[in-house]
This record gives sequence, structure tokens and C-alpha cells, in this order.
Amino acid sequence: MVVDQATICNGPRDFRRKDHYVVFPSVVRRNCRDCDPYPFLERAFRNRQGRRVLVVKDGAIRRRLREIYVPIFAEYLNGLRRGLVSYSPDWKPGTSPPPSTPNEFADHLDRVPVLLVVLAELGALAITDRDLARPSIVAGASVYPFVQNLLLAARGEGLGGVLTTMLCRAEPEVAALLHIPPTHAMAAMLALGFPEHQPTRLKRRPVSSFTTLDRFDGPHFTAAGD
Repeated sequence: MVVDQATICNGPRDFRRKDHYVVFPSVVRRNCRDCDPYPFLERAFRNRQGRRVLVVKDGAIRRRLREIYVPIFAEYLNGLRRGLVSYSPDWKPGTSPPPSTPNEFADHLDRVPVLLVVLAELGALAITDRDLARPSIVAGASVYPFVQNLLLAARGEGLGGVLTTMLCRAEPEVAALLHIPPTHAMAAMLALGFPEHQPTRLKRRPVSSFTTLDRFDGPHFTAAGD
């Protein structure tokens, strides 16, 4: 999953020389010695509740994360091309590796200004749907609001961000790379940096398209002005 397609960079908006940056759809990285997005983390990381955040700076680790990420994202895109929701409960992987798909975000993941890996402490999760015969939804309730708040806090600081959960598919390999103990699980990875521009108008579905009254099969709810 990738959300908030704001382009991000490590540099001011007036730094335009093309030989100083690499441009790709989700992220723009610019080399700027005067710009440091990391102080934002001191203000954003508050109120720990069963969470752990890894700030990944080491170049070799970043490159290995990119190598793990690229084929998973290619598999995800391959499913979309076939009209499938990749990794859904009914999804089945193909019999052969998916074709290589160039993607500027995935191919340059190691070059984003700030790379965060967000973990959940398994023993701190109250998973009320743990015994149901379906994948758990509730387990993420203790960590994903925190992840969203990080993105909102980043935007408030003038930063942009991209959220992805693709690396969770390779959690054992990522855990070995990042020395994550079995008491914790990977929830998300965030790429952050100073934006080339911030989106101000987003397309949203009308409320009536996903809201009903009283029951799942009830009449569509229409908000004022919808």
C-alpha cells in the first residue's frame, strides 16, 4: 500500500538545477546541506504505546531494503494489471516471478531523505478479533493511527511523506537485517522529506458511496452538500 503521493525532496523549492536531483513520481530527493528533516522526529515521536520506530540511515541497509522491496512491489503491480487485489485473502501468487517493472519510488528507495520502519510490540496488542476465522483487522489499531499521525505531523512541519507496507511481506528477511526481535512485528515503512509541492485538492468519493443507514444493506446516507 502506498498513500499520499506528494513528491518529497531534501532541498528548498528554489533549488532547481537538474543535475542535483533525481525525480520520480512519489519522491524527489535533492542534495541540500542546509536542509535537515530529522529534527522533526524529536517533536513527532511522543506517547509510546506498544510501538518502536527505526530510523534507517546506513547506506548498505537502505540498499538492501530497496532490493527486498523491488520484487514485492513488482508482484503487487502485476496483480493490479490482472485486475486483482494483490495479497488479499483470495489472492494467489503466480507460478513464475512477475516481470521487472521500473518504478522510480521503488528503484530509488534507498535515496529518500528520511526512512522510518515502524514496529508493533506484539505483547502490547489487544487483538479482540484474534479468534475469528479471518485475517485480523484490530491488531493494527494500536499502531496505524500513530503512523497516520506521523504523516500529519510531518505535513505540519512542511514535510511530505509516503507510507508503504510492502516490506511486511518479507518480514523474516527484514527482521534479520534490522535485528528485530520476535517480540515485535513490522507495521509500515515511511519515506519523508521536504516537498517539491504539497497537494491541496484531493479527490474523494462521495459519502453516500460507502455509508448506509442502520444496516450494511440499508439506504445510502447522504450528508449535507454531498
